[in-house]
Amino acid sequence: MKILTETAEQLHIRNFNLYIGIFGWSCALLVLGKLIQLAYSGQFQPADWYHIFAFFIFFFGGSAFAKKEDVIFNKEEKMVYWSRKVLFGTKQGSIPFNHIVDIVVERTHGDSNFRHRVSIKTDSRVITITEAYSAGSVHQYDQVVDKIKAIIS
Repeated sequence: MKILTETAEQLHIRNFNLYIGIFGWSCALLVLGKLIQLAYSGQFQPADWYHIFAFFIFFFGGSAFAKKEDVIFNKEEKMVYWSRKVLFGTKQGSIPFNHIVDIVVERTHGDSNFRHRVSIKTDSRVITITEAYSAGSVHQYDQVVDKIKAIIS
Protein backbone atom coordinates (compact mmCIF):
# COMPACT_ATOMS: atom_id res chain seq x y z
CA MET A 1 0.00 0.00 0.00
CA LYS A 2 1.48 3.28 -1.13
CA ILE A 3 0.26 6.86 -0.86
CA LEU A 4 0.68 8.42 -4.31
CA THR A 5 -0.84 11.84 -3.66
CA GLU A 6 -1.36 13.59 -0.35
CA THR A 7 -2.65 17.16 -0.39
CA ALA A 8 -5.14 19.08 1.71
CA GLU A 9 -7.86 18.24 -0.84
CA GLN A 10 -6.96 14.71 -1.95
CA LEU A 11 -5.46 11.44 -0.76
CA HIS A 12 -4.65 8.79 -3.39
CA ILE A 13 -3.71 5.30 -2.17
CA ARG A 14 -2.52 2.54 -4.52
CA ASN A 15 -1.77 -1.12 -3.98
CA PHE A 16 -0.28 -3.09 -6.86
CA ASN A 17 0.68 -6.71 -6.17
CA LEU A 18 2.57 -7.24 -9.40
CA TYR A 19 5.18 -9.53 -7.83
CA ILE A 20 2.70 -12.36 -7.28
CA GLY A 21 1.55 -12.05 -10.89
CA ILE A 22 5.10 -12.09 -12.20
CA PHE A 23 5.85 -15.21 -10.17
CA GLY A 24 2.74 -17.00 -11.46
CA TRP A 25 3.32 -15.95 -15.06
CA SER A 26 7.00 -16.96 -14.88
CA CYS A 27 6.03 -20.41 -13.63
CA ALA A 28 3.42 -20.63 -16.40
CA LEU A 29 6.11 -19.81 -18.98
CA LEU A 30 8.38 -22.53 -17.59
CA VAL A 31 5.59 -25.10 -17.83
CA LEU A 32 4.74 -23.87 -21.34
CA GLY A 33 8.39 -24.36 -22.31
CA LYS A 34 8.25 -27.91 -21.01
CA LEU A 35 5.05 -28.54 -22.99
CA ILE A 36 6.67 -27.24 -26.18
CA GLN A 37 9.76 -29.35 -25.56
CA LEU A 38 7.64 -32.48 -25.02
CA ALA A 39 5.55 -31.79 -28.12
CA TYR A 40 8.56 -31.00 -30.30
CA SER A 41 10.44 -34.14 -29.23
CA GLY A 42 7.36 -36.33 -29.77
CA GLN A 43 7.45 -37.52 -26.16
CA PHE A 44 4.12 -36.03 -25.09
CA GLN A 45 2.09 -38.78 -23.44
CA PRO A 46 -1.49 -38.74 -22.11
CA ALA A 47 -0.01 -38.81 -18.60
CA ASP A 48 1.60 -35.39 -19.33
CA TRP A 49 -1.73 -33.57 -19.39
CA TYR A 50 -0.98 -32.32 -15.88
CA HIS A 51 1.48 -29.87 -17.52
CA ILE A 52 -1.42 -28.18 -19.30
CA PHE A 53 -3.37 -28.07 -16.05
CA ALA A 54 -0.33 -26.58 -14.25
CA PHE A 55 0.07 -23.95 -16.98
CA PHE A 56 -3.50 -22.73 -16.53
CA ILE A 57 -3.26 -22.79 -12.73
CA PHE A 58 -0.10 -20.65 -12.75
CA PHE A 59 -1.36 -18.29 -15.46
CA PHE A 60 -4.79 -17.64 -13.97
CA GLY A 61 -3.45 -17.71 -10.40
CA GLY A 62 -0.90 -15.04 -11.25
CA SER A 63 -3.55 -13.03 -13.08
CA ALA A 64 -5.98 -13.23 -10.15
CA PHE A 65 -3.47 -11.85 -7.67
CA ALA A 66 -1.92 -9.13 -9.86
CA LYS A 67 -4.45 -6.47 -8.86
CA LYS A 68 -4.07 -2.74 -9.17
CA GLU A 69 -6.18 -1.18 -6.43
CA ASP A 70 -6.71 2.59 -6.29
CA VAL A 71 -8.64 4.56 -3.68
CA ILE A 72 -8.99 8.34 -3.98
CA PHE A 73 -10.41 10.46 -1.16
CA ASN A 74 -11.56 13.79 -2.62
CA LYS A 75 -12.31 16.35 0.10
CA GLU A 76 -13.70 18.95 -2.33
CA GLU A 77 -16.32 16.56 -3.74
CA LYS A 78 -16.72 14.72 -0.41
CA MET A 79 -16.42 11.39 -2.23
CA VAL A 80 -14.27 8.27 -2.16
CA TYR A 81 -13.56 6.69 -5.54
CA TRP A 82 -12.19 3.14 -5.64
CA SER A 83 -11.25 0.72 -8.38
CA ARG A 84 -9.73 -2.76 -8.67
CA LYS A 85 -8.21 -3.65 -12.00
CA VAL A 86 -7.27 -7.21 -12.85
CA LEU A 87 -6.26 -8.83 -16.13
CA PHE A 88 -9.85 -9.70 -17.02
CA GLY A 89 -11.83 -6.69 -15.82
CA THR A 90 -12.35 -3.79 -13.46
CA LYS A 91 -14.55 -3.20 -10.44
CA GLN A 92 -15.13 0.35 -9.32
CA GLY A 93 -17.42 2.50 -7.25
CA SER A 94 -17.79 5.59 -5.15
CA ILE A 95 -18.87 6.38 -1.61
CA PRO A 96 -20.08 9.73 -0.28
CA PHE A 97 -18.28 10.82 2.88
CA ASN A 98 -21.60 10.99 4.79
CA HIS A 99 -22.06 7.21 4.34
CA ILE A 100 -18.70 6.40 5.98
CA VAL A 101 -19.10 5.18 9.55
CA ASP A 102 -15.45 4.37 10.35
CA ILE A 103 -12.01 3.63 8.90
CA VAL A 104 -10.38 0.63 10.58
CA VAL A 105 -7.31 -1.57 10.45
CA GLU A 106 -8.43 -5.19 10.16
CA ARG A 107 -6.04 -7.72 11.66
CA THR A 108 -5.65 -11.44 11.17
CA HIS A 109 -3.21 -13.85 12.74
CA GLY A 110 -1.49 -16.48 10.67
CA ASP A 111 1.87 -18.22 10.50
CA SER A 112 2.93 -16.69 13.85
CA ASN A 113 2.61 -13.08 12.67
CA PHE A 114 -0.13 -10.52 12.24
CA ARG A 115 -1.34 -9.33 8.87
CA HIS A 116 -3.23 -6.07 8.30
CA ARG A 117 -5.39 -4.22 5.82
CA VAL A 118 -7.33 -0.96 5.92
CA SER A 119 -11.11 -1.01 5.45
CA ILE A 120 -13.86 1.56 5.08
CA LYS A 121 -17.00 0.77 7.08
CA THR A 122 -20.11 2.34 5.57
CA ASP A 123 -23.67 2.25 6.80
CA SER A 124 -24.38 -0.75 4.54
CA ARG A 125 -21.11 -2.67 3.98
CA VAL A 126 -17.35 -2.88 4.46
CA ILE A 127 -15.06 -1.95 1.56
CA THR A 128 -11.42 -2.88 1.81
CA ILE A 129 -8.79 -0.52 0.49
CA THR A 130 -6.69 -3.58 -0.31
CA GLU A 131 -8.28 -7.02 -0.54
CA ALA A 132 -5.12 -8.84 0.53
CA TYR A 133 -3.77 -8.78 4.05
CA SER A 134 -0.12 -7.65 4.24
CA ALA A 135 2.59 -8.21 6.79
CA GLY A 136 4.26 -5.23 8.31
CA SER A 137 4.08 -2.82 11.18
CA VAL A 138 0.60 -1.97 12.40
CA HIS A 139 1.96 1.55 12.97
CA GLN A 140 2.16 2.06 9.19
CA TYR A 141 -1.51 1.13 8.80
CA ASP A 142 -2.56 3.31 11.74
CA GLN A 143 -0.82 6.27 10.05
CA VAL A 144 -2.82 5.65 6.85
CA VAL A 145 -6.05 5.50 8.87
CA ASP A 146 -5.17 8.80 10.57
CA LYS A 147 -4.50 10.46 7.18
CA ILE A 148 -7.82 9.17 5.81
CA LYS A 149 -9.73 10.38 8.87
CA ALA A 150 -8.11 13.81 8.51
CA ILE A 151 -9.30 14.06 4.89
CA ILE A 152 -12.88 12.91 5.54
CA SER A 153 -13.43 15.01 8.67
